[in-house]
Amino acid sequence: MIKGAKNVFFAGALIIIIGSAVLHYGVSDELEYKMCLGAQGISNTLADVFGDEPTNACNE
Repeated sequence: MIKGAKNVFFAGALIIIIGSAVLHYGVSDELEYKMCLGAQGISNTLADVFGDEPTNACNE
């Protein structure tokens, strides 16, 4: 059981370290645009389900 807890702790620490590095150095414009498109796709899917208009926020 302790071995599994160590693996979970290690994975969590690794995610925090990588996340801190990304936040510190920033992300490229291309990556930021790709993340925006992913979020926009989810948002537009939900808009279709609820009868709302889709957005095009990433291109503005």
